[in-house]
Amino acid sequence: MKYIIPFKKRPIKIGQMFNMGSHRDWIEDKEDMTYSLDFLLQEGTEIIASREGKVTKVKSEGKRNYSGKDLKKGEEAYKKHMNEIEIKHSDGTFSSYAHLKNKGVFVKVGEKVNQGQVIGLSGNTGWSSEPHLDFCIFRKNYQNRKIKTIKFNFLDYGGQLEEKKGEKMKIRKEDFEKILEYYDIGEHKSHKNIFTGTNTIYIIKTNKGKFLMKIFENASLKFVKDQINLMEFLKKTKVSTPKIINTKSNQGLLIYNKNKIIIQEFIEGKNPVKFSLELIKDLAKKFGTLGQILLKYKKKPNSDWKKNHEFKLINWKIKNISNINVEEESKSLIKFLKKININKLRKSIVHGDLTDSNFLIKNKKLLAFIDWDDFHEDYLIYEISVFIAHCLITKKEIKTKLIKSFLTEYQKVIKLNNEEKRALYYFVKQRMLAAASWSVNQIEKHKDKDKEFLKWASQMIDKYKIFNKITLEEFLKLL
Repeated sequence: MKYIIPFKKRPIKIGQMFNMGSHRDWIEDKEDMTYSLDFLLQEGTEIIASREGKVTKVKSEGKRNYSGKDLKKGEEAYKKHMNEIEIKHSDGTFSSYAHLKNKGVFVKVGEKVNQGQVIGLSGNTGWSSEPHLDFCIFRKNYQNRKIKTIKFNFLDYGGQLEEKKGEKMKIRKEDFEKILEYYDIGEHKSHKNIFTGTNTIYIIKTNKGKFLMKIFENASLKFVKDQINLMEFLKKTKVSTPKIINTKSNQGLLIYNKNKIIIQEFIEGKNPVKFSLELIKDLAKKFGTLGQILLKYKKKPNSDWKKNHEFKLINWKIKNISNINVEEESKSLIKFLKKININKLRKSIVHGDLTDSNFLIKNKKLLAFIDWDDFHEDYLIYEISVFIAHCLITKKEIKTKLIKSFLTEYQKVIKLNNEEKRALYYFVKQRMLAAASWSVNQIEKHKDKDKEFLKWASQMIDKYKIFNKITLEEFLKLL
């Protein structure tokens, strides 16, 4: 359809594109706002109709705005104080012009408007941290959504409207300064981005110290709240995990420009490079303690992890990796897994990704478990299968002495039954294949790192081939 930029002021500055930041798969209250645009405009800029149509909704009395200091107030601001104009078009679609200035609406419901007609003034009302125009095209009651935004292009603009796959939210220096205003942790001095492949992570330095800021790129609001609740619960136990820093209004979660953000204490530790026997014994005891505590944690998270995923066939985008047919290996492994009596495998909440990059050590002791983005309900033994697969098997050897020591110490805290011991052997294999598949899938999202992800996939398959040299009976002797 023929749409034009909804204002005449130039240059055009887009704060958030399609599928970016707060628009990245934002589906709350059955509203899918994925294909929305935020234009950065000075308050009072004239807004024009992007396409002709009939006005179906107006709101102009709103005066207030919030940017995330308090989640409930932010939601209230969005629903009660955001000024907007809604126009229905001949094909049944609607256009929305939001965050308009107080008394900045020049049209009435039922009025027909022409393309290019001045209809209002931009503002900073509702859930907004700075003057801007939120513009989108949508359908109502479509694909099980109350509001479903749709893609569109402009006749008078050829620039990028959609965030490219693999890109993440970009934060400016002034954003850091504004975000820190909600906390009592000092003024911004510097920041450094950490590549994770999933969320956006920054180490922030202020005049009061160092902190870790996480922006949740894809997680639902419910899951983020679940993660915060779990971390706050663990801080009251023997398990060491970073403390979440509350805002000045005592909130663990900050909503900034509709982005979900948490700030955590920064722990001065390192990811392990080598595993000594002393470190392995300490890790095993603390893994056991973590397992004990999580067995008692009964709040199931709103996670995307599939139930019984270990027993499901992996979908491969590349069939051959490191000279083996991974698709056939997956099928073969499933046959063995089906012989496991799953009723004898204990279920628990698990961290879900306890590799060497997700815990910190110092002086051969565990300091903290970090990054709970994959926590979910799973089988108890999945937790240790991940650790063994990633940390105690290399592409050259199986570190049997370390595996035996780890499992011996772990079982002093949590005793595994015979079926769990058998399943652990196959879970280690399944994790290796799943990790290789995950790496391959990341190539589409991070094309600039395709060689790196393909290398990681090959390394996991090389580990798999090495681990295949040990039989189930030989593995059980380590327990």
